[in-house]
Amino acid sequence: MLKHLYSLLLEIPNRLYPFTTTVDGKTLSGIDAYNARLLICTEKFGNPFACKDLFIYREAFHLIGALVVIAVAYGIEKIFTSPLAGFIFLGIFVLFITVQEAYIHPHFYHQLCWKGVADWLAWCIPIGIYLLFRL
Repeated sequence: MLKHLYSLLLEIPNRLYPFTTTVDGKTLSGIDAYNARLLICTEKFGNPFACKDLFIYREAFHLIGALVVIAVAYGIEKIFTSPLAGFIFLGIFVLFITVQEAYIHPHFYHQLCWKGVADWLAWCIPIGIYLLFRL
């Protein structure tokens, strides 16, 4: 069940892809357009994220995700009436993102190192800025 939930979370950007892609004269949207664009980029460059549009789209989604996580941490601070609760939540989250980008994605999804670094930065820079302003 946990693996299924993790897969659903990973697919959120794919399902919400707002652009269309034309393949063989047929216009695709949503996850179909995303998957078609992924295939086109993989065939053309050998790496789907060598296409700047997909790379920027995914990193923007990571940035939005980081802002959501910051909002959750802020809510946790208010619920527990202590900034420490939010700091602990964010610390655990950053640890999870680090394990995800350094181990899980390279080993199970064959993610390249540079993509993991970019993803980690997109998640952790906003969180770091938030923590700096909270101290």
